[in-house]
Amino acid sequence: MLDFMRNRKKLMAFLNCIFVFLIVMNLPSKQSPYEWLVKESYQIGEENAPELLLASEEYTNKYILFFTNKHGNISCAIIKKGFLNYKLLRVSSGLLLVNNDEDCNFIFSSYEDGYTRKWIYWGILWNSEIDKVLLNKREARTIDIKNYKIRISYTVGEDCSGKLPPNQELIFR
Repeated sequence: MLDFMRNRKKLMAFLNCIFVFLIVMNLPSKQSPYEWLVKESYQIGEENAPELLLASEEYTNKYILFFTNKHGNISCAIIKKGFLNYKLLRVSSGLLLVNNDEDCNFIFSSYEDGYTRKWIYWGILWNSEIDKVLLNKREARTIDIKNYKIRISYTVGEDCSGKLPPNQELIFR
C-alpha cells in the first residue's frame, strides 16, 4: 500500500509538471497581435502579412489588423485575445492597391465570435475629396495610411438581421 501511495504521488507530480509546461508553451508571451498573425499565418498556410498598415483595438481583447498580403493587396484580419493565446476570427478577402478610377472600394465580411455573428465593412478611399463615410447613417472610422497615400475606412457591427452590407454614403468636402 505504501508503494502505491508513493507511485501515485510521483505520477501526480509528473502530470502537474506536464500541465504547467503545456500552459507555459501556449501563453502568447509578449507578442503583438500582428506578430502572432505573421507566425500563425505561416504555420497554417494562410495569407502572409509582410507589412502592417493599421492595428486597432476595437473592443477589449479584439483587434482589427489591416496589412498587405503576399499578393500585394490589402487584407483585414480580426483577432481575439483569449486567456492563453490569440484566436483568428476572420481574414477578409483583399482589396487591390490599384485605383481603377473609382472613389472607393469596400468589402463586407462576417465572422463568428462565440455564439454571435458579427461583421466588418471596410474599404479604401481613393478620392481625397471624400470627407467622411456614413454606413447606415453612422460615421465610419477613417485612418490615413501615409506611406501608400490612401485612407482606410471601416465599421463593425454585431447585428446580422438588418440590411447588410450597410448602406454607404460618401460625404465630399
